Amino acid sequence: MAELHRKKKEAQKKKPKSHRDPQAFNLYIHRVMKQVSAEREVQIGMSMKAMTTMNSIIADVFDNLMMESRMLVVNGKKQTLQSKDVEAAVKLLLSGELCKGAVECGRQGLKDHMGDQSEQ
Repeated sequence: MAELHRKKKEAQKKKPKSHRDPQAFNLYIHRVMKQVSAEREVQIGMSMKAMTTMNSIIADVFDNLMMESRMLVVNGKKQTLQSKDVEAAVKLLLSGELCKGAVECGRQGLKDHMGDQSEQ
């Protein structure tokens, strides 16, 4: 009985693992801001509250894209997520110029990534 009570307390002490770091995209947001400010030759800053809000928005969009991509894979009776599945999810969730720009940047990024891998 005492052992069961001890195991229960140990289980309560352990924190459940988080699926995603709450600050996961802050580094990338900062990098993009540095790129934009370098192009415009103006220093741009962002408060922590704005950074948290931006991080939350990006995380929500990412989660929605991954859920939609997953559903496309499941409905297609496949087991592998491919770039065309992610592209289709982007087309379903985003609209207008945002969609076109996202697809174009995604294709370019994938092309650059595949080119880098073939050089190694």
